[in-house]
Amino acid sequence: MNSESEDEHLPGEVLKEAQSTVSQIIIPKKSSRQYEITSNEFNGWCSSKKIQKVSEALLPAYFGK
Repeated sequence: MNSESEDEHLPGEVLKEAQSTVSQIIIPKKSSRQYEITSNEFNGWCSSKKIQKVSEALLPAYFGK
């Protein structure tokens, strides 16, 4: 994924399209359903906490929930 500073300059729709394209290339079809479920859960958690930027420092809080 791009650095946060590069992501800031992309419109939300463009960023989502780029992430989707990368996901299709990197994630095997066999795993894609589980990835989507996990990704949606994480994004929902971020939204509920009003988190706008994801960083490495955030991950312990998420996994410790």
